[in-house]
Amino acid sequence: MPARNPAPDASLCSAPLAEGFGVVLSPSASRPLHLKDSGAVMLRGFDADRGDFEAFTQRFATDFILPMMRAARPKVDSATDRMTAHVDVGFHAMGLHQELSFTPMRPEAVWLWCQKTAGTGGETTLADGVRIYGALTESHKRLFESRRLKYTFGGPAAGVAELFDVTLDELPATLARYAPALTYTQSNGQLAFTYLTSAFQKTKFGGTSAFLNFLLFS
Repeated sequence: MPARNPAPDASLCSAPLAEGFGVVLSPSASRPLHLKDSGAVMLRGFDADRGDFEAFTQRFATDFILPMMRAARPKVDSATDRMTAHVDVGFHAMGLHQELSFTPMRPEAVWLWCQKTAGTGGETTLADGVRIYGALTESHKRLFESRRLKYTFGGPAAGVAELFDVTLDELPATLARYAPALTYTQSNGQLAFTYLTSAFQKTKFGGTSAFLNFLLFS
């Protein structure tokens, strides 16, 4: 975060990921690609391991957000890798949500690597926030435009400092930069937050309104 706008690559071919949303890329000779309007991109059929994928992501993003709460999101290689974390440890389903939308640190792009596919189930569900916004009634749109979502959450101060990639001493000044959208209290190494934000966000390319939040997940 933030995401870069890569140049087209003529060595790939594309197919729709779903009707009107997303694209699947695979190795093949094809015409130049324009991915800004895709919303989601799946890479399939490439001879690459996780290290190759991590190197690839660094070509298309200028900064990375550290996963929040190390205990809940352990690193894949805790001794050497500070950036790549397990999405979910176990067999729990995760509802639709925008990554970290309950904080001011929501990323512009999310990268997912499948190390081993599940025997059954395990699919990742993608949602088109632009389509959801378009499906809302005018009364619901006015409601969300006139109100803000209020998120309350907490966690260890050390985990929050890791999220912002700062030291504990630097954390108060870092959090102050996000006021008044983000307020918090601190006690015994724990932080309690309140964050106000809109359920509607503008897309990076085109500035189209989209419905994005964390409520269904919570």
